[in-house]
Amino acid sequence: MTGLMIPLSAWFFHRFNTKHTFISLLLIFLLGSACGFLASNFWLLLLGRLIQAIAAGAMIPLIQNVVLVLYPQEKRGFIMGIIGLVIAFGPALGPTVGGWIIDNLGLKWLFGILIPLTIILLVISLFNAKNVNKIDRTQRVDWLSVVESCLGFGALLYGFSDIGNMGTINFTNGFITIMGLVVLVFFCWRQLKLEKPLANLSVFRNYTFNLTTILSAISNIALLSVELVLPLYLQRVHDLSAFQAGLMLLPGANNKSDCWKTI
Repeated sequence: MTGLMIPLSAWFFHRFNTKHTFISLLLIFLLGSACGFLASNFWLLLLGRLIQAIAAGAMIPLIQNVVLVLYPQEKRGFIMGIIGLVIAFGPALGPTVGGWIIDNLGLKWLFGILIPLTIILLVISLFNAKNVNKIDRTQRVDWLSVVESCLGFGALLYGFSDIGNMGTINFTNGFITIMGLVVLVFFCWRQLKLEKPLANLSVFRNYTFNLTTILSAISNIALLSVELVLPLYLQRVHDLSAFQAGLMLLPGANNKSDCWKTI
């Protein structure tokens, strides 16, 4: 859901009041956390995570858009670096803290601990958050592009996820993956034809942008793949607890921090 919400972020930013959007996203995240905390089965737990992902998927690009409005060009790199440190803080310490919570409090408290924190942030935002953008009610979104984006990225993510879970490519996940790629081709073709596209793909004509995007993608693939596979290996093969598996990932937090400092 995070990946599906990002293409809509620019439209949300120009169409709605920044403060109201931020508070609305916090409320959506609070709803997802409460749903996960009270979940009595897997599907309600999954629903809670999906609702949280809607808020998180829109929140990150919203923050980046606010930075572009508030800071001049020469200061944006520094501010984005600080934001990057905050974003990296979760994956860096999350496995260890989350492992301790699961072992000592239970899985539902991964959601429960977020509820009071979100409420505190909501109260602070009500009194301190300000609108920073100029609202343009004439902004329109191409809903066909939205549908293509959701279907294409959704099918692609599901296909790759199923291939990873099954450990093999079969007719179902292969067909879904190919269909996702086909829909994304039509999505890209439509964006290049629209006067006001949902996603401005013309930036990929810049060589430097392409190079940095590829390098960033490779580094994230390497980082996140280890973070996903290593805990499963340690818990299932070596019979370690969730907290012990999280501790094994903790030394990598220093490398992530150094990486962001370099940026």
